[in-house]
Amino acid sequence: MAANTRDIRRRIKSIKNTAQITKAMQMVAASKMRKAQAAAVAGRPYADLMNRVLVSLSRRTNPELSPLLEVREVKKELVLVVSTDKGLCGGLNTNLLREVQQFGKGPAAYVATGRKAVQFLARTKKELIADFHLKDAPGLLDTKPISKFLIDKFLSREVDRVSVIYTRFVNTLTLKPTVQTILPISPPTCRSPPAPSPPTMLTASSFSTNRAPPKSWPASCRITSTSRFTRWCSTRARPSTARGWSP
Repeated sequence: MAANTRDIRRRIKSIKNTAQITKAMQMVAASKMRKAQAAAVAGRPYADLMNRVLVSLSRRTNPELSPLLEVREVKKELVLVVSTDKGLCGGLNTNLLREVQQFGKGPAAYVATGRKAVQFLARTKKELIADFHLKDAPGLLDTKPISKFLIDKFLSREVDRVSVIYTRFVNTLTLKPTVQTILPISPPTCRSPPAPSPPTMLTASSFSTNRAPPKSWPASCRITSTSRFTRWCSTRARPSTARGWSP
């Protein structure tokens, strides 16, 4: 009987130690998620402004002066597919590759970044003419070979239109596969319109497992309002803490 009691106590202690480690990992994951979300939306103002500048210039410029403005009959299209190298990222790759599968019925060639896109295009026997490897945080110099390759194909008239299929981050639960034409330069036309809702930033309490989520959130808590969500969670569950760890 004493031996059984010691085994039970040892088991309880082991489970408590595991719970502490899990809570620490939880807080670290929340911190990493916040940084990833901030990086995902940080470049949008610059990209939107640059796009508006190009469109404004294209409207004030004679299309005959630049071959990048030339609108041609689309006999063949070049598509850039932007995916990840690894899985375990929810529906990000699944929704993106479904969009690739349903892409236009006309002749198309593909360029891929990310191992998942390369494997999918090879498996579905689509015309993959090039693939590029990008690191986790690519810079301008890393993406320049891709843009040069796409522009060269368009200028050589091997393709008549260049589009990109990518995943637009809306919030942690919503990732929208989007198709956008980039050449010839024209007002942006997204064939899969992105949702306008703002991104939701997570906090460590968002990952709390001390209490099951309610069937319906109270009226005072909106998922797009981080401060209210955090305050509501703090009144329902004790924040996850671990000695020696900070998000």
